[in-house]
Amino acid sequence: MSGLVDWSKYYGKQFARLYGWLPASKDFKKKYKIKKIKYLTLCDVTALDIFMLESEGILIRDKDKFLQDVIICEKNESSIPAIFEAVKPPLKEAIIEGKIEKLLLFEDDNDTKDVDIYTDVKSKKIREKLRLKENAIQLKEHFPFDIINFDPFGNIYRRQSELFRGFQKIFEFQRSKQQFLLFLTSSVEIGDCALLFEEDFRKNIVDYEEIRILVESDSNLRNYNTLHDTVKASIGISKTIINKLAIQYKWQSFHHGIYVYQNAHGRFQISSVVEFTQNSSLEEDWYLKDVVNILKNMPKTITFEEAENNQLIKDSLEFIEDYRSKIQKEFI
Repeated sequence: MSGLVDWSKYYGKQFARLYGWLPASKDFKKKYKIKKIKYLTLCDVTALDIFMLESEGILIRDKDKFLQDVIICEKNESSIPAIFEAVKPPLKEAIIEGKIEKLLLFEDDNDTKDVDIYTDVKSKKIREKLRLKENAIQLKEHFPFDIINFDPFGNIYRRQSELFRGFQKIFEFQRSKQQFLLFLTSSVEIGDCALLFEEDFRKNIVDYEEIRILVESDSNLRNYNTLHDTVKASIGISKTIINKLAIQYKWQSFHHGIYVYQNAHGRFQISSVVEFTQNSSLEEDWYLKDVVNILKNMPKTITFEEAENNQLIKDSLEFIEDYRSKIQKEFI
């Protein structure tokens, strides 16, 4: 398990896509009878998530063969031409440059307030701020989305970090939607949140009789300290971060699945697949139901070797790559 990752052969990631993202997306589109899914992604230059969803009829091209409802956020400006050539969205404006957390968190200051974003100013610092403002406005105007693939590079756990606060903004910007689906990819390395996750786990046992009975009857859950780090992280991300944000922003959540996969360097990543609905009914027990769902059924884990030797995963990646090649040839 060494060397650089070839994203087109990243079998662990495909495990999450194939067993998590894809079936949840199919169910979501069918359940809510959505004809055209609007999709936000932080894909890499291979855009495998986009082509997987398109090949399965989740994302649909228009009569001119353009993906009208796909918005891509890319932090590296140098990668944008390659992504555009790979995906061929209708306009280059469908690919928005910048770190997603900075775009989501942008607010005017004295340098940008009441200043036309196209103003030619001498200060490089102010020009960069105005460029960020332009891209932030563009991104926010596209909200809300049906499916959001939030897969940034960084630690989502630190509550004061830009990344966490940017993630929070999604729940605010989605308020005009009745429901949406989220794919959240994060690290297993929870750092300072370890104690918070444990305290919240133990508090649930005290607060909810059903959870106490479940934990006491399950030898794997009975002793929190002996849980594998991937399980601790999966439980904590789900109930202490995602579900608590749902409560804060008046959503209710349901975890379709939590998928833990290992990369070529031995590091584990977590992909949570979560459906959110407006909490208009004020269903009081949704939190309990979802926590029980999480504790009973999640996570599903795969090692690098297991993913690499999984024929279904390999076949699905090959199918997506063939499909992508076919689509790209149509634009030549």
